[in-house]
Amino acid sequence: MKYRKFVQQACSLEALKATSTYKAIEAADKGDLSLLKPWVGQVATTRIGGYEFDYSEHCKRFLVNEKYRGWAEYQAVNKTCVRNLLGKNNVLEIYEIPKKNS
Repeated sequence: MKYRKFVQQACSLEALKATSTYKAIEAADKGDLSLLKPWVGQVATTRIGGYEFDYSEHCKRFLVNEKYRGWAEYQAVNKTCVRNLLGKNNVLEIYEIPKKNS
């Protein structure tokens, strides 16, 4: 689990273990992406309790042509998550952006 503290007076990580955010990222680290599926967006981070959690390693990148907004990039577990967020009638095209080989 990747995280960083972004305020000086952040709460303890122990206090965050009961939150749905922490549980979803912890489950994703163990291979269960089902709790992470509803979290889709242009940035794969979440801020809670003074910490920023990065779950981009569990997401794929998609280039999406939206009906009224044009092209935008999203990060999600799969294409279905993107379509559920935007509405399937608002997605004209969707392409997965391949990961760079390191």
